[in-house]
Amino acid sequence: MAEHEEHDSHGHSGGHGGGGHGPGGGHEEGEHEGAPEWLISFADNVTLMMAFFVILLAMNLKEPTAGGIGGKEDHGGAPTVANLDLALSIRQAFNNPVNINSTNPMEAALVRRMRERTGQTGNAVQDGPAGDFDSVQAQAPTDYYVPSGIVHFAFGSSALSAVGHDEAEHVAHEVRDLTYIIEVRGHASPYEVFRNEREGMHLSFERALAVAEALVGAGIPWDNLHVVAVSDGVPLGDRAATREEGERQQVVEVITTGQRVREGVGGEARIAPGSMPSPSGPSGH
Repeated sequence: MAEHEEHDSHGHSGGHGGGGHGPGGGHEEGEHEGAPEWLISFADNVTLMMAFFVILLAMNLKEPTAGGIGGKEDHGGAPTVANLDLALSIRQAFNNPVNINSTNPMEAALVRRMRERTGQTGNAVQDGPAGDFDSVQAQAPTDYYVPSGIVHFAFGSSALSAVGHDEAEHVAHEVRDLTYIIEVRGHASPYEVFRNEREGMHLSFERALAVAEALVGAGIPWDNLHVVAVSDGVPLGDRAATREEGERQQVVEVITTGQRVREGVGGEARIAPGSMPSPSGPSGH
């Protein structure tokens, strides 16, 4: 009876041990519970990289608004001159030249480049007046026809020098046969006026009168002349190139206007130089 119980206990012990439930046999704990840790980490990295590339693709599919390749026409960078010249050369080589009068918006840049190369841009091709200004200084509109000459005076003087006589004779030769009113406009520099407008007006009138008398002596009728004094007003013609020159405009301008001499005026009808009015007006009695 005891032997049978011992045999049964050994049978149960061996069965359980061989069956894998005991510590001596069967499967170890955690051997078939899931994938290895390195495999999980690799899969996570692949997923993150795929998500990153998906984001990049979505950003690239957005309509570009900046300049450069792929941008809108309104926002894209302008083609370079070299690119335009290359395109024109290729079109010419394939017997498909660009028409300079083309209205095709796709060829607008090429047409502009062609006009630049042929000088048909509409831009100024001549240098502007010399001066100290960075931008263009527009001259005031005027009814005067053309400045015909300049007579220079010494500082503070209203007397014609030898050079001034030569300049007046040259001007008279230019305007002698014209049938337009000749304006003799006297000037004084700001240094000569120096806050004394009355003195500046007197000086500029005396200079204009001296030139007018020289013109009459060279054959210009008095009735063809208008004598004007402007003190330190800015000359219409022969403008100064620098500010310093503009402050020394002690000159008389002879200007041909667009106003014709009236019929019956001029010719033999002349006024003696002594009969010209003075700038101060008639003297009182």
